[in-house]
Amino acid sequence: MVDAAPRVERRAWDRGGEETHTSQRIRGGLVYVPSVKRIGWLALGWVCFAIGVVGVVLPGIPTTVPMLFALGCFARGSDRVHRWLIEHPVFGPPLHRWQQHRSISIRAKVCAVLMIAASFGYITFWSSVPAWGVGVIGVMMLIGLIVVLRTPHDVAEESAA
Repeated sequence: MVDAAPRVERRAWDRGGEETHTSQRIRGGLVYVPSVKRIGWLALGWVCFAIGVVGVVLPGIPTTVPMLFALGCFARGSDRVHRWLIEHPVFGPPLHRWQQHRSISIRAKVCAVLMIAASFGYITFWSSVPAWGVGVIGVMMLIGLIVVLRTPHDVAEESAA
């Protein structure tokens, strides 16, 4: 006797408990369905990660915000890639600190303040940016400075010092 409805299984790692048809790809004995949402979150995460990596070497392109966005996208798209980013030797520690405590290290705060000041000095005195552009950039940098300075720093760092 043939079943009218196709056989349905649940994925072990599926958060929502969605049902999938057995005709879909099977990996390791479990039904694996790359949903459009997962692929979208992964793609957006990799784009944000790439922008963050470029921001490490190019002045004027942020690193922190794209890395935080990448972390959030990977958390929704792939546990494996999210774990890889958290355990990354360079980007992992500050991202882990942010995810666990919503804090920024004092060292990172000092670096951020110095880089903002140096960048604004360069733009103001040595670049050909018009005055209105310097004003707009200055306001954006001031907002970033306020966010960095208002964000708590590590409590563990304070007690260790």
